[in-house]
Amino acid sequence: MKPNNLISIIVPVYNREDRIKKCIDALLHQTYKNIEIVCVNDGSTDNSLNILYDYQKKDARVKIVNNEKNMGIAYSRNVGLSSASGEYIMWCDSDDWFEKNMCKKLLRTLKKYDVDLVECSTNDIFEKGLGVRKNLSKESFCVAKNEKWEMTPTAAINVMCVLWNKIFKKSIIDKYHLRFPPISTHEDEYFVLTYCLLSKNVYRITNKLYNYVMHQGSSLNDAYEMNKGIMEFEAIRTLGTWVPKMLQERNLFDLYPAFNDAYLQFLLGMKDACIRVKNGFDCYLGEKLQAIYTNTPYSKTRMNIFFAVDHNYVEHLCVAMVSILVNARNFDQFNFYIIDSGLLRGDKKKIESLKKYKDFNIEYLKVDMKIFKNYPIKNLHLSLATYAKYLIVELKPELDRCLYLDCDIVVNTSLEQLYNMDFDENLALAVKDSMVSFDFAKKYNIKRYFNAGVLLINSKKWCESDITQKLFDATENLGNIGELEHEDQDVLNYVLNEKVKFVSTRWNCQCFSFAFNNSKTEQEILDIVFSPFIIHYTNPGKPWHPESLHPYAFKYFEYKKLTPYRKNIKKDIKRIYGLKKF
Repeated sequence: MKPNNLISIIVPVYNREDRIKKCIDALLHQTYKNIEIVCVNDGSTDNSLNILYDYQKKDARVKIVNNEKNMGIAYSRNVGLSSASGEYIMWCDSDDWFEKNMCKKLLRTLKKYDVDLVECSTNDIFEKGLGVRKNLSKESFCVAKNEKWEMTPTAAINVMCVLWNKIFKKSIIDKYHLRFPPISTHEDEYFVLTYCLLSKNVYRITNKLYNYVMHQGSSLNDAYEMNKGIMEFEAIRTLGTWVPKMLQERNLFDLYPAFNDAYLQFLLGMKDACIRVKNGFDCYLGEKLQAIYTNTPYSKTRMNIFFAVDHNYVEHLCVAMVSILVNARNFDQFNFYIIDSGLLRGDKKKIESLKKYKDFNIEYLKVDMKIFKNYPIKNLHLSLATYAKYLIVELKPELDRCLYLDCDIVVNTSLEQLYNMDFDENLALAVKDSMVSFDFAKKYNIKRYFNAGVLLINSKKWCESDITQKLFDATENLGNIGELEHEDQDVLNYVLNEKVKFVSTRWNCQCFSFAFNNSKTEQEILDIVFSPFIIHYTNPGKPWHPESLHPYAFKYFEYKKLTPYRKNIKKDIKRIYGLKKF
């Protein structure tokens, strides 16, 4: 065989003694001869393996890989890829067959138009007695017209999700070590979509070159008949989990925005499946999909998130923002409002570089910090920027709700659930402080004292109650008599007293949230220890301080590796642990 332009055709085989001969014969009689046929026998218990050995004796282009036991389709496809030596990869199911000019036509098209992927139309063959499956029309795998596409997210999702009507470049597969996830269905959708995201363009031809057989015992047919649409949800789970995981493992963070857009298009394409699944289907993902089609507040949630920062804390702001972006749902959208109390031009460039993970809108709100110049600062790690949260509603009065976050946090989940919580007529939503200012709370009859580092603000109610002015007045009065121990947090508790809805500590796990006492249930302890949603590095929990006590300090550095400040991590470790060399 010629070393160049070799096509490897991978054929997974499991108990197909009655059909495999037609498949292999069609491949051996291709008009394009420079091929190898990689047959992966997945522990067949019938005569399939012996049939393959007979073909191998007759034609050296037949290559056999034998799994000693049944390992599943994804494993077999991966073994086939690892065994393939061709420049190009094609796939054939063991009960289907190629038209004799399929290899020649697809390879010629790929070279002629200089594209990364070519797909063709198929002949859908329904065996006698089967009938036409309701979910699959006879034209479901047909191309409308010959055309070349640049691989935008929209184009990627319009490429057919099957493997067997395409030719792939092995160079792209090898460069990114693209493989199939260990699942039993929809592994091809994962592979095709990921390949498309890694490609530049595709060409589609109308020629019907692949013969796809539907018969009793066909895995696709049986699965649809049994599951009645639930398979689509499995596809969503797979794509939503494995593609981002692959991108992260390979440091392909610049592909996140493209995947987010493509995944949203995929979700929207699941509308019919969502309708078919009964309302009682116990699936969080199903509920969220239904929300997309019913135009609830959960659909395409755009969150208004505020930070107050100066130059000294911009590094921590970047860590907080990147943790939000990489943990966002694919259809989460963000407006970031940065209350600027002293940022430099270079700081803003670093902040906006985070768009490579997921696009967002950003607005810098310049505030004259002189209005706070007489306000007390007792904690050394704070600056006057801590009082800037007073101005959130005044700065953006058109917003219905605003989420304020301190910069010394990281987020481990989508903020959508928190952002869309019901206020129940309260002024704000918050989490109990882990180190209550007992004297202050007792003196001013504050029964439940909250931490102000994560604060969801009911802007409408805030305006109606003139809260901004009340905060300034209270700060003047309490500050003048030396009552403020925790600056703005004491003032917010004083003004919002009994008008705050408290939520799970998981949404603001502070350093001493892990100091358990009898007031916490076993479930609360498990939630905080094993699945905190927002980690808040309150004193003495700052990861960049040598005395840090926060049990999740390591998470800060995991996210910092994704920011423009990743080169500082070695310096951090040397300083924190007093190392001379590292």
